[in-house]
Amino acid sequence: MAIVRCREHGVRHAGEGHFTHDYIRGVPALGGDMTAAICGRPSCERPGTIWLEKHESDAYDRGTRVFDLLRNRAKVRAADPLN
Repeated sequence: MAIVRCREHGVRHAGEGHFTHDYIRGVPALGGDMTAAICGRPSCERPGTIWLEKHESDAYDRGTRVFDLLRNRAKVRAADPLN
């Protein structure tokens, strides 16, 4: 399941503390700095990056842009890759 964190907070890898998800790639949320996807850290209000696990990263490469977030609290739409 994807997670949203700002670039400053980033994500931890599986095995670090109680973390079990292995996020391998951060992709921009639709809207860039003007996105409604905000970092999931309680005290942070910075624009968020969508962090994806391997199967989600593969789906992104195939054109998927909408991802469920961890614990199904919301969904986010990723922007197309910057070329």
